[in-house]
Amino acid sequence: QHPLTGGDAFPSYLAATFNAGQGMLSFNYKRAITPSRVNVGASLECSPMTLESQLLVGAEFSLTRSKMNICVDGTGRIQSTLEAKLGREQGSPSLNFAAELDHGKNVMKFGYGLNIGS
Repeated sequence: QHPLTGGDAFPSYLAATFNAGQGMLSFNYKRAITPSRVNVGASLECSPMTLESQLLVGAEFSLTRSKMNICVDGTGRIQSTLEAKLGREQGSPSLNFAAELDHGKNVMKFGYGLNIGS
């Protein structure tokens, strides 16, 4: 509980939209577990006419010198990225890793990068 408002201490939102042109219904949820550090979210898109749908669930973890993102979709595909700052000064190099595991297609991908400069 937030001490002043009596409501949730950590912000969250829920949104539902309908795109009549595409016939898509969308539900989105985001919750800050620890503000500026840990966020989670989910998205569900579906077509009421064809019953096709797509589900995504993800999380973001921001640490002192690194950030990690992970996302899992309804088909079993897992995607993740890790960014690590190699220095504390503005414009310090950063090292990036990305991975994708797709259970449905039996495919695994991995990548890395080095960013020098801002």
